[in-house]
Amino acid sequence: MAIEKKQFLDDLVADLRPVSVLPSPISRAILVCGIAIPVIFSAMYLYQPFRTGVSAFWGSAALFQIEIFLGLFSASVLVFAGFLLVIPGEKAQRSILTFAILSFLLWLALIFHSLLTPHIAVSMVGKREICFLEVPFYGSLLALALFYLNRKLLIASPLWVGICFGIGAGLVPAVLMQAACMYDPMHNLLFHVAPILVVMGIAVGISLFRLKRL
Repeated sequence: MAIEKKQFLDDLVADLRPVSVLPSPISRAILVCGIAIPVIFSAMYLYQPFRTGVSAFWGSAALFQIEIFLGLFSASVLVFAGFLLVIPGEKAQRSILTFAILSFLLWLALIFHSLLTPHIAVSMVGKREICFLEVPFYGSLLALALFYLNRKLLIASPLWVGICFGIGAGLVPAVLMQAACMYDPMHNLLFHVAPILVVMGIAVGISLFRLKRL
């Protein structure tokens, strides 16, 4: 009887394999954003060089610089929040999610502020014909990559994960487009910022669809 029990237990564990431990959410967020930002920057530049003279504003237009850096920072924090929300019961979820949303709203406030007082001189120089398509294109690719990295995980908060991944992924090309395309605050809002909603919608749809399939 003892031998049969031992054989039974051996058969149960025969096919088990060690489970690899995922890197921490913050290290994954840093790695993904550290790769995604320069890759999207390069793809945008190869498609069409950034507008002439944009480098002249570095060091002289403080609000424009803050707008760029805050946008990329907010995108990274949102991606980090998404990675955290994938993990059930993570204690820091609420505080990081709140911080991520506040950082995005602060960036959005800067965008609306520029409607009243442009952060740099308004110009048609560098106008890209399909900027409104480039933002959702690059953003959706990044969102898909984020979900691919979490393909084997049961997403604990699918709606919020979709929102964080969608806004975070859409923010990267939207912010870079501020330097790549013509500068006009209303153009920025309608053709660079608004398409983030498209990326968010796609990401939320993917996240909820994954939940429905489980």
